[in-house]
Amino acid sequence: MARVIVRNPSGAVVIDDSFVNTALKAKGAVTTANDGNGVISAVVSHTAISSSRLPILALSSNQLVYLSKVQRNGTSVSWKVATQSEGSVSYYIFDDPSSTSAAGSLVLRNAATDVVTFDSDLDYLKVVGVYVTPKGTGVATYQLPPGRVYAIVPLASSYSTQVGPAPSPPNPPPPFPPKWRIELMDASASRISGNTLTVERVTVYNRLLQGGVTNQTYYSGGDSAVMIVDVTSL
Repeated sequence: MARVIVRNPSGAVVIDDSFVNTALKAKGAVTTANDGNGVISAVVSHTAISSSRLPILALSSNQLVYLSKVQRNGTSVSWKVATQSEGSVSYYIFDDPSSTSAAGSLVLRNAATDVVTFDSDLDYLKVVGVYVTPKGTGVATYQLPPGRVYAIVPLASSYSTQVGPAPSPPNPPPPFPPKWRIELMDASASRISGNTLTVERVTVYNRLLQGGVTNQTYYSGGDSAVMIVDVTSL
């Protein structure tokens, strides 16, 4: 049982001292560039408060953006942020409040663990909603409430892979005639322009390789999902 519960006008619980309220821990921007493997990306790193909970990364860019990799080693977390062309991506990292110290005029702690769950000096995660795009959808758009600034939290990326025989490229190397295969992969990426959220499939890689295959294989992953957060005042 919580000792303190705060509800918004709609009746939703926004503060509950028995649960950790996720707060802004870092923000900044990175510039994506070719990583040498054909992926245009940049790495965002963070030291988490706890090794048992994964911080939340929210992204904002004027182009389609997605996560190509997430790594964790104890409290060290890194995200590989990818875009279609080189450019700047703003990021916001939300994590637990400090488990031991707090400086706000209102501080709530879990009665059982004494862990800080709310500190009034911090900025907290404001979830607008979760938007799901069915797999196989080329482009999907969603309208968000106007007059706010938003960022995207990728939750699940729909993707597909394709491997199949391909014609030989011009001037193939010996021996002749070589066998070739084409490998394709795409994933869902998102961007927000004004109050419009767009989810679209982007090519992760497209490679022509020697070593033929006789049958076409294809795999399509599940639906994609993004969580939208309000970062207007951050």
